[in-house]
Amino acid sequence: MSALPFVDALLESGRVRVPSSRAAPADLEAAVAALDHEVRPELAFEAPALDVPVASWALTILYRGCQSLVYRDIDADAVRDALSQPCPTTETSPSVCYSADLAFRYLPDLLALARGVAADDPLVTGLSELARRWPLSSVGVKGLDALDVSSFVGDPALLQLYVDRIIERADRSRLTDPRVTEAVRAALGGYPELAADLATALTLQEAT
Repeated sequence: MSALPFVDALLESGRVRVPSSRAAPADLEAAVAALDHEVRPELAFEAPALDVPVASWALTILYRGCQSLVYRDIDADAVRDALSQPCPTTETSPSVCYSADLAFRYLPDLLALARGVAADDPLVTGLSELARRWPLSSVGVKGLDALDVSSFVGDPALLQLYVDRIIERADRSRLTDPRVTEAVRAALGGYPELAADLATALTLQEAT
């Protein structure tokens, strides 16, 4: 199956169809280009460069995760293997984080659906590990710790994207890095009532 209909459905409604075939999705480069074309103009600042191999890898991981959610007869070892495929680069940079996020921004929704089926499922374990390793994409996911945001907080576009997600999802657990905390405080400005829980957390941090 081509990855293009999968991406089109993600962008239009978030409701996707995946085949049972374990063949690798085709047209990955075109699919990630479509994601980049849609997402890049929405960022507050200039987005990092697109890393096509990283974006293709992340989209394949998401695709496999959706298959594992729909087709419950997929062997547990196959699920673990699909979700643990290594990123094509060991580099951590804004470009890598942005490129992976094109697909991994959908991880919180997929993980929520997987937890609703079976909390101890290998799919949940694999998606949770991805959420921990890719903090830009996993805002709102509960139970994560030891998150390292240093790979992207120095980039204005990704920091603002991260802050927007923290505010939208009222994720107080992300207020651990001083750079992020200050950026959230600045974003709320004179309107803390728009995110009362976060404003309270920021006030408590100031008091300590």
